[in-house]
Amino acid sequence: MGYYPRYLFLRRKAASLTSVTERESDGTTTLLDISGTSTSDARMTGEGRMIERLATGTYPRTSWAPEVTVVYASADQNRRDLAIVKLVKLELAYTGMASEKVGSDYSMTAFDYEAEKEKIINGLKQWGLA
Repeated sequence: MGYYPRYLFLRRKAASLTSVTERESDGTTTLLDISGTSTSDARMTGEGRMIERLATGTYPRTSWAPEVTVVYASADQNRRDLAIVKLVKLELAYTGMASEKVGSDYSMTAFDYEAEKEKIINGLKQWGLA
């Protein structure tokens, strides 16, 4: 049996934990108590970036099982929501023109819808959300 540390580091910052399940080498699984009470087996720490395995609780251990599944609400959801709002605004406002001048000399500058959409999507990719 290998050594599995006491802390798990999450890829993204968590706003809250939904569930934490451990799977042993023999295939048995355990749904951990994450209620925040004295029976808790794990808790979120490190400002939502880590989960600590507790040596107290219903299933006390000082380290994690070989396989752990964590379901959590990402704290980055507001960035996704902002990108969705920007995409909807872009769709509603799209006229094909970035600018238009009406008067004695009419002029129009074309607006590249696909390029603007890609900028928004690339912003999500930069944050690791797409």
